[in-house]
Amino acid sequence: MERRQFLSWVGVGMLASSLPFALAACSQTEEQAEAEGDTGDNAGDPVAPLETTVDDQGFQALATREQLALGPVLVQSATLPVFIFEIDGEMAALNPTCTHRGCTVALQEDGTFLCPCHDAQFTTAGAVTNGPAEAPLTTFEIKAEGDRILVKVEA
Repeated sequence: MERRQFLSWVGVGMLASSLPFALAACSQTEEQAEAEGDTGDNAGDPVAPLETTVDDQGFQALATREQLALGPVLVQSATLPVFIFEIDGEMAALNPTCTHRGCTVALQEDGTFLCPCHDAQFTTAGAVTNGPAEAPLTTFEIKAEGDRILVKVEA
């Protein structure tokens, strides 16, 4: 056997042995499919993707009412993270990035936001109630149109 022929067979063998790993990495597991709502059967209408282009007033669709009904929604707009939630039946949206050190604040059961890095606290309106943060969280104008929740995100 010549050297070239030997090396070509080794190459084919390497490709063939790596094929199962490549296929496994590219395919969904059953848990991923269930989490994404894909049950494998195509019965029913497909869910249309959310149109996220910015309208002429500066609003962008970032979530749906269905998503918000399940609980607070954290999404990444084109420029900033946006936390969308409901308090006393009113929708609100703010940037969950702590103004002290840039950590992501978390909504607490008592309705306040707490920074996990330095325990800064904020109201649902973004105001600082306990330092070390001094500046409030950025809040955004929010509205609903049909099933879409639109947020006016300005960088």
